[in-house]
Amino acid sequence: MKEEDKKTNEPKLTVSTGEPEEVAVQVEAVAEPEAEPAGAPEQEQPSLQQLIRENVSEDDAPVSRNNLSLRKILFGDFLMAEIVRRQIWLILLITSFFMAYIAQRYSYQKYMVEIDKMSVTLEDAKFRALSSHSDLTEQSRQSKILEKLKANNDSLLQISDTPPFMIIVPEK
Repeated sequence: MKEEDKKTNEPKLTVSTGEPEEVAVQVEAVAEPEAEPAGAPEQEQPSLQQLIRENVSEDDAPVSRNNLSLRKILFGDFLMAEIVRRQIWLILLITSFFMAYIAQRYSYQKYMVEIDKMSVTLEDAKFRALSSHSDLTEQSRQSKILEKLKANNDSLLQISDTPPFMIIVPEK
């Protein structure tokens, strides 16, 4: 600090602006003044907040292609533009629609995976049913049954030599 700044009892406020939207504020503390003489009139010193409000104003520069840079996008400086602040509810509504769409799509895909698993299970069950039905049909044929009976010598059943004939019953 300079010597003359130390002599005055007012805090020093330095405002430096780099880019149009960026404002840097630096406040240097000053040592407390010594007790004033009893007869001196009190001067009201502005507070730090008042000094900042007087010297710093927020300028909303419109976002344009010339003004938009990668740094502003990465640090979110473009979100402070007035057009973005005016449309915040629309942005939130669109964001909620996107979230609902993503959630709906996720649940749909989950159901599709479940349907695919069930269809594979159904095909396996159909194949097993068809296989067991064909085995049962093959083993219940007349020739297979007679072969089993002859092999076990369980029965006296034989294939008939005379062809079947029809008995006609007259109706009254």
